[in-house]
Amino acid sequence: MSFVRREHPVTVQGTPCTVIVYQRSRSVWVAVGYYLGERIETKDSREWAALKLWIEAADARGS
Repeated sequence: MSFVRREHPVTVQGTPCTVIVYQRSRSVWVAVGYYLGERIETKDSREWAALKLWIEAADARGS
C-alpha cells in the first residue's frame, strides 16, 4: 500500500502557511506545519479533518 502526502496552502489570521498532510497508516492522517514559528501537528482518521484540526489549533495559538 502506498501512502499519500499532500501540501495544502492555508491562511490563518492573515498569515499564509503550508501544511503537509500525510497518511501514516490506513486510518491515520497527520497534518504538520509551522505557525508563528511553532510546529503544530494534528491527527485524524480523515485527511480533511486532520487539516481542519490543524487550522483550528493554529488559530487558537494566534489569538
